[in-house]
Amino acid sequence: MTVSWDDIEKLYSPLPASVTKGTQILVSIKCNKAIDQINMNLLRSFFNGWTFPSKGKYINPFKLVSIDFSKEREIEAEIIVKRKDQDIDELRLFCQDVLDVLNTDYINICSWKNRVIG
Repeated sequence: MTVSWDDIEKLYSPLPASVTKGTQILVSIKCNKAIDQINMNLLRSFFNGWTFPSKGKYINPFKLVSIDFSKEREIEAEIIVKRKDQDIDELRLFCQDVLDVLNTDYINICSWKNRVIG
């Protein structure tokens, strides 16, 4: 079985430039197959503790408020922006990492939507 890598350019749309510290975002991900319990646990931890390297430090730009796997083949997560760099699209970096995690387990993303909710 060969891993099929999703193309972030086809899935990700950046949020408006007005996103700042404290902004609440709903991340909605639709997959080609159901997320099993092992991946639910992995993704819950991944969403909660995700960081990226910047200037010699690891930055945790989001706080996970909730994550929901109740819909078959869908993940919904509410996050709050804790830190926003004007030069980096942290959500795009996060999206790419989530794609990689799911793709390595042969789960492909059909759609990825980010929506400001507060």
